[in-house]
Amino acid sequence: AIISGQVLVTTCMFDNPKKLLDKLFEDEAVQQRMALIAASTNSYRRLMSQDVARLSDWNEFVHKNYELRPKRPVLQRFEFETKPSAAGEEEDSSKEPKSHRDLTIRSVIDLHAWNSARWKGVVYADLGPVRAPAMAFMFENREAATKIFERWRARFGERDVEEEIYLTIIRQLPDQNPNHYLVFIASKQPDLSAYQSGQGLAIASRSMTMEPNDSANIDRFLTGYHRCGTYVLMPAILQAGQPPELLFKLGIIKRAINIKLAAHISPEDIEGLALRQRGMMEPLQQDSDFDE
Repeated sequence: AIISGQVLVTTCMFDNPKKLLDKLFEDEAVQQRMALIAASTNSYRRLMSQDVARLSDWNEFVHKNYELRPKRPVLQRFEFETKPSAAGEEEDSSKEPKSHRDLTIRSVIDLHAWNSARWKGVVYADLGPVRAPAMAFMFENREAATKIFERWRARFGERDVEEEIYLTIIRQLPDQNPNHYLVFIASKQPDLSAYQSGQGLAIASRSMTMEPNDSANIDRFLTGYHRCGTYVLMPAILQAGQPPELLFKLGIIKRAINIKLAAHISPEDIEGLALRQRGMMEPLQQDSDFDE
């Protein structure tokens, strides 16, 4: 190594030092490189009377100094005065959350995927007397429909053991054909006792009104479900002029499905969202904007 024009020789242990030195001097031209470095340093010193250049050498040419700018802007915070509550007046626990941290969102609905998939209805399949029946959501977009169920299987597995996917069939809709019914899907209802007072809860949902001419298909499905105690939830692809294509490989085995009459649903039940959206129940102020 060369330090300030002087050659510093260090020793190391090698199996064949002569072979190494021959290679350095013959192939790597180490002697010429060392001479070049030494000559360069000596030349700079003769010209500038110093070994290396430094930024401080240019101080005499500096006319003005500038402070370093901060990496990010500094935001000034303002405290707004709040009116104190009257004596003896209790705080309203039904107020809207003040920030996103006070809002909890539960969803098994991928809103973007469902919008792209274009859900068109439900089809039922009888897979045999000893096998669980199938309930298939019919979509027009194969790619988006596949993504919905692939993500469900990634989150919940081939069996929705915890029943995270909440399904309800609502029958006997008010002022409707007795064969018509609603299919409602959302996430499993949480334990509300675990939430603090004033904490908001948003649940994304989907629902669709089925309008068959008779109840033969759904009755056959429910008979098979009660016989087996399970059913298979899967996607189906709907194409013009062709029967629905059932995607069995994406099926999810479930045990729970809720069968309710519209008259038995209270305003506090989550299924009330679907009824209120169709004018079959009085609206509530706290209905979530995520529900569709």
